[in-house]
Amino acid sequence: MRASLKYSLVVLFIAALFLMLLPAFNLYTDTSRVLTRSFDTAYKGRDPNIAFLKMAHLLESEARYDGIIFGSSRTRFGVDADYVGNRLGGRWYKAEYPGASQREHLHNLKLLIEHDRAPAQIVVMLDDFVLFRQLNTQEDYFYRLYPNSTLDWLDFYRFYLFKRPSEVDWQAAFGRSPLQPYRRILAERRGAVLIKAGTRDTNPDVMPFRYWPNVVLSARPFRLGRADKSHRISSVLKELIQLKELSESHQIKMHLVITPRHYKTLYAADIRILTEFRERLAATMPFFDASPLTKSSTDNRNWREASHFAAKLGNAIFDEVVKIETEGSRTSIYVTAESVPRHLESMKTGLQENLIPLLRQDPRMKLHESYLQSGVSQRFPVTNNRTVKIENSNLEPRWARVMKVVLDAPKDAPLKITADVQVAGLQTRSLTIYDFPLQGGSQEVWVALPDPTAGGLIEIAFHTDNAKASVNHIELFGLAELQTN
Repeated sequence: MRASLKYSLVVLFIAALFLMLLPAFNLYTDTSRVLTRSFDTAYKGRDPNIAFLKMAHLLESEARYDGIIFGSSRTRFGVDADYVGNRLGGRWYKAEYPGASQREHLHNLKLLIEHDRAPAQIVVMLDDFVLFRQLNTQEDYFYRLYPNSTLDWLDFYRFYLFKRPSEVDWQAAFGRSPLQPYRRILAERRGAVLIKAGTRDTNPDVMPFRYWPNVVLSARPFRLGRADKSHRISSVLKELIQLKELSESHQIKMHLVITPRHYKTLYAADIRILTEFRERLAATMPFFDASPLTKSSTDNRNWREASHFAAKLGNAIFDEVVKIETEGSRTSIYVTAESVPRHLESMKTGLQENLIPLLRQDPRMKLHESYLQSGVSQRFPVTNNRTVKIENSNLEPRWARVMKVVLDAPKDAPLKITADVQVAGLQTRSLTIYDFPLQGGSQEVWVALPDPTAGGLIEIAFHTDNAKASVNHIELFGLAELQTN
């Protein structure tokens, strides 16, 4: 009996020691920086819980703002808070963090109102990826939101104090990941600004980036959603309507902006879902749509990669907002229930007219099936990894506008593949198929064919500078006539 009691006491002692040491360890490391409310330091190579710290700054500090810009990391790089303040008036703050959506913006606006910190204006910067996915912010240590009740606070501290230590925590504990100054919460107001390659920018208020043509050209499209047809349009609309009604009930002016999309991302996404969302959104509220292709948005010098845009594009959006809000003039990106058919038609026309020219200059583009003629395609093997001959009896070349080339190569193998294409006996045209390292294994490359003809034979001869790389097969497709609902 005494032995059993002694064993039980030892177990209880070890459990109590663990319960004391674990919270002490997590408080000491605090890699998310929420327990110590550290706004200006973070561990090297790791962002803190920006979502929480941004709201803690707005709710707990003496700072006051006339306007709040809600958004994701695209807002971080693409919006200049000082420029917005100059255009719309007052002092503005960027309440942004990676992957943010309208659901979190609604949560945060409620908190601002409850704490008597509501701004006079808000801008909601909406990304199309919210139509396909939603962060689980309550289960991620680096995204958990600011609590809104006593029970939430208790669960919040339970969550952080008793969490299982991760590799990041151990690195912080043993000094392998030192604390460094961190500007994103308090001092980062400007957006990303292009500077010339080879020069050095010393302005601490901006995020400079140097434009290297191959960096953006070699970037993959930003994947908006899954490969299936599912979407969250109804849920997103419901949350946006709640945001609008909450703003109106507290006399807060709300500006809704759909952020710019890189052309790679637009062509890799289901255009049917994107246009359906805009049509249904316009029936509930007006908005600014900066996603259609323009001369500026197709200029790769305005992009860090295929997802984040520079402040030059963001500033142009707020120039358009001012035209509507203060000058009363018309702008092409302001969409209402009356103008949405015209807006979607213009968006569709821009996508169709730019597809072939952009595909010819960018070998890393992908085409979603919504841009292709349904049921009109044909697959052809490549003989000895070199040549393809397509007889007129097999295919009418006049509808074939794009070619999908399936490549096989070792991982990270430098690869340049060209093709000589001859249609109906006309002059041979040389095309660059690929000129970047492959990720390894099979990969698809989309290529624009020469202008269609009335018939004849298509001959394609491939050339590669890597003996280990091969062309598996090709598929020819016609382009769809994009439809608006």
